[in-house]
Amino acid sequence: MTARSTHPSQGSLFTGADLSAMGRPITTLMTDSEQISTLRRRLMRAEAQLSDRTDQLAAHAAAIAKLEAANSRLETINRRLRAGQNGPTGIPKTTWRLLMQLVHPDKHGGSQAALTATQWLNANRP
Repeated sequence: MTARSTHPSQGSLFTGADLSAMGRPITTLMTDSEQISTLRRRLMRAEAQLSDRTDQLAAHAAAIAKLEAANSRLETINRRLRAGQNGPTGIPKTTWRLLMQLVHPDKHGGSQAALTATQWLNANRP
């Protein structure tokens, strides 16, 4: 049985970063306070970026809420139109009558445009 050494091996004394720093000139090594300052600056930048992203997320959420409300209103209008509240085309009866009077072929000498418009209005009568 061999006696165990009470001294830790070199591998357990230093991390890889410590070992790689040993090969650099002493002027390039950072002190603990410099490392802490560097880490604090990086943390402050990261916190600022997080705050910016949080603000952007809130703005996007507000925009989404507005779009969803507008979409809901449009869906309601669409359902009402499809239900035929104003006829199959959604044209109110009074407006349909006015359009029919304006485009009637008798008022336009029987023109093809007047005939086509009248046929469309008749097909889409409320």
